[in-house]
Amino acid sequence: MTQKVHKGLHHGIPTYSLDDGGPCNGKLHVGVGMRDEPAVLAGITHLVEHLLLRMVQPQTVLHGGTTGTESVEFWASGEPEDVAAFLNAIAAAVCRFQDVSGEDIGREKAVIQAEDPNKFRAVSSGLYGYRFGAADLGNAHFGAPATESLGMSELLSWARQWFVAENAALTFTGEVPAALDVSMPPGSIPERSVAVPLITEPTLVVSRKDGVALSLLVPDADAELLAEALRYELCARLRHDYGLVYSVVDFQAPMDADTVQLDLILDPTSSNIPAAFDAGTAALHDIASTGFSVEALDYTRKARASDLEYGRSVPDWHLDRLAVRGLRGWSTPGLKAVTRHTDSTTAVSLAASLAASVESLMVAVAGYAKPRRKHAAAQGLAFESFLIWRDTAPAVPNGHRAWQAKDSEAVLWLTPDRLLKRSGKKTKAIELADIAVAGDRSCGCVCLLDRHGRSLDFHVTEWRKGKELRSSLLAAVPEDTVRVFPAD
Repeated sequence: MTQKVHKGLHHGIPTYSLDDGGPCNGKLHVGVGMRDEPAVLAGITHLVEHLLLRMVQPQTVLHGGTTGTESVEFWASGEPEDVAAFLNAIAAAVCRFQDVSGEDIGREKAVIQAEDPNKFRAVSSGLYGYRFGAADLGNAHFGAPATESLGMSELLSWARQWFVAENAALTFTGEVPAALDVSMPPGSIPERSVAVPLITEPTLVVSRKDGVALSLLVPDADAELLAEALRYELCARLRHDYGLVYSVVDFQAPMDADTVQLDLILDPTSSNIPAAFDAGTAALHDIASTGFSVEALDYTRKARASDLEYGRSVPDWHLDRLAVRGLRGWSTPGLKAVTRHTDSTTAVSLAASLAASVESLMVAVAGYAKPRRKHAAAQGLAFESFLIWRDTAPAVPNGHRAWQAKDSEAVLWLTPDRLLKRSGKKTKAIELADIAVAGDRSCGCVCLLDRHGRSLDFHVTEWRKGKELRSSLLAAVPEDTVRVFPAD
């Protein structure tokens, strides 16, 4: 390794830098991301990021900002003095965040809506939500319709809690610029929630997303190796042998310091979804019991060597990892240790790591492919419909108002504890205490998201006296869960 990471402090903020000369890439990392947001404030970190970037315009240095699962980063690339000036300006903007105007907030909400209209409008849990519900990592990617109603008091409180010197870090691909003067407001190290899986056995989850996804909880030390090796094996089988998919794409997110959720996304055509589910699930179990192929291990080592830049330099991602994990109190192994672990890994040891993770297997299958309990059982999986309406014993709650559907025989009752629906011989319920967010849309529907991550756009216009039903429902859920959402 020809480079060394230099660690230091700048106005109390940890710095990670290299000794390269020339153009510089610099980043200010703030240790708050989408996983830290309560469901009722989903999107608030992204809006703060946008507002801070607006406050420092105009800028001529190449720059930007990103809100991720674990952190926000503000970056610039160019001459050291220009990079320093941008990061200095961001820190100064944090210190005067109270100067943001209502007009600024409105414009940046419109920009965020244009950036991703579906995320701004809709609630739709993915693999994180299936496993963790509407908490911590589960909140990272279910959507951000609460952005519509975020106000200045909430934004200012959020910035004061999280955008502080004790929750910031700086990284540079060269030396720390002499002109750097990043002064963040003082604060305290924020308390963070703990990600707790709600799905605790191998399970098939019926998904609103396309295709098939395989998800595992794996050791952090093996996550990159397993991702590369499994992508190779699954492509070899599902693409080359069976012609079921075009690609296998992996995503990784740390659950905690030692464990990573590894997701492998398959892209079969609609007609091939059942076959891809069977083949993908069977392949994982087969590899766990018989081991990875020699070719998969060889490919994995070469891919990791490329990621590690063959030991000649320190890759940018390693600096980011040091900064972000450090802000969460998590240790990060050095590149030499990572290289040694890669070189010592065998097909047998990697298969053993996979086998130890198989009990955490979660397979998401597109709902329109009509996966059923029998399909799950054939692969040794439990079955989760992931519907917010749950089966319950038939009952007619006496003394409670009933609402009749306009176009069917279905009936609703709203009790102090539950919303009940009877259709034919079946009765289903939504537990009101489980509601994490109730989104009030001007179009006349109410979006309900429960603590398990299950959601529903409840169209009150489908029921007689729907306006009264809407008012009664919003009054029945916990008051602090109600937010204004965009019209659907």
